[in-house]
Amino acid sequence: MPKSQRLLETVADIAYIAGAKRFHSGDSRQDIAHFIQLARQFEKARKVKDGNETYFGKDYMTAIEEFTLKNL
Repeated sequence: MPKSQRLLETVADIAYIAGAKRFHSGDSRQDIAHFIQLARQFEKARKVKDGNETYFGKDYMTAIEEFTLKNL
């Protein structure tokens, strides 16, 4: 998968988790900029070992949810 596609999916997942938790700052543009920043930070933690991707040593879904909730 292209790097840009991964980043877009990560932004979408962060936004989805934030919405599910009813997160909002009152400034949607600020929130979106924050989600993009978080997605870039999260993707920097991506590691590939033996063909398997991990983030912070965890599978993607576990890691993205924990990361998002910690950083909202």
